[in-house]
Amino acid sequence: LCGLIPSIGGAAILCDADLRLVRADFIENHALEVSMVGGAVFVDEGADLLRVVNSSFVGNKVGNDKTHGSRGGALHAESVGLAADITGSLFARNLAIGARADGAAIDMDSQSGSLIVQNSTVAGNEAERFGGGIFTRSPTTIENSIIYRNSAQGSTVLEQQIWATSVPVTTQESSVQGITPVPALGVVDVEPNFVNEPMGNYRLKACSDLKDEGSNALVPLDVEDVNDANGTGETLPWDLDDTTRIVDTTVDMGAYENSMHCQGDLNEDGVVDGDDLGTLLGQWGACVGCSGDFNCDGAVDGDDIGTLLGNWGSCPGFLGGGGGGGESMMGSEGGESPITPQALAEEFGFETIEGFVAWLSTLDFETMSALLEGLFGG
Repeated sequence: LCGLIPSIGGAAILCDADLRLVRADFIENHALEVSMVGGAVFVDEGADLLRVVNSSFVGNKVGNDKTHGSRGGALHAESVGLAADITGSLFARNLAIGARADGAAIDMDSQSGSLIVQNSTVAGNEAERFGGGIFTRSPTTIENSIIYRNSAQGSTVLEQQIWATSVPVTTQESSVQGITPVPALGVVDVEPNFVNEPMGNYRLKACSDLKDEGSNALVPLDVEDVNDANGTGETLPWDLDDTTRIVDTTVDMGAYENSMHCQGDLNEDGVVDGDDLGTLLGQWGACVGCSGDFNCDGAVDGDDIGTLLGNWGSCPGFLGGGGGGGESMMGSEGGESPITPQALAEEFGFETIEGFVAWLSTLDFETMSALLEGLFGG
């Protein structure tokens, strides 16, 4: 029956069956009829288990009518007794639109069921009524996760992240915005310092206070065998990037383990070059949370220029075709020789990049802008 209803499940509809989503991506799906549920996925009656592992829900939307209700911008589940298990996943920039719109990322509507969110990131989602991040009518557990910068109307900061209707929410080793006072050791309200939130990069900067702050004991078993190792007795081996889940002895909070991100690639094109330097200089000065603040000290300055120049060139392992690393970048238009940090230093009479960076950090913004325009064009 539910498959015949046009206003539910923008990408997938499940009735009378369990659903396992492993390494799946749901991007910009819409359920846009009146009184809609489940912008990407809708799980209806008859399901006992919903398991989401190392998957992403980004930019999904439910609703288009301000006078009607919509629920579950990314995911809606309402089966009686349903156990929903979400692990290693990202929910970002999902929307629930309408006067009675709830649960922009996750809408769990099973009073006799349960919801657990582990090693996941729920950020930047928006509901027009309750639960910008999570709306739940089920007992809920949050572990090793980041629930941050979700928005909704008519609620406290915490309720914008997680709206629970008379059910307990247990939080462990997680960062949840507005959770004050903290309910347990290891639970914090700490700015995540995502690598580049405006560009949709929800990995953690190397300086994030949430690195190495999860609990290895809470990393779940790999029950869906995400790495095809023919075994489910090990703990989850991969993060959302399919890279090692635990680095530096302790797991990070959130969906990603900070391991090989190319610091300095501010426009996410796979190379660190003059465009990125221009972006960094445009953020110069006090700039809390800015993408160019690589060391998380609340300012974009000479230290950050040093980091950018130190990563100059193609980003290793970039999926868009970069790779190889090294100092030089892809070169200027017209076949000109590529610009390198060392060449820039020598151009201005410095023998070392460190000396060049120190000099740059003394310049005011206008002088640096003029310098940049002369080197790389307007």
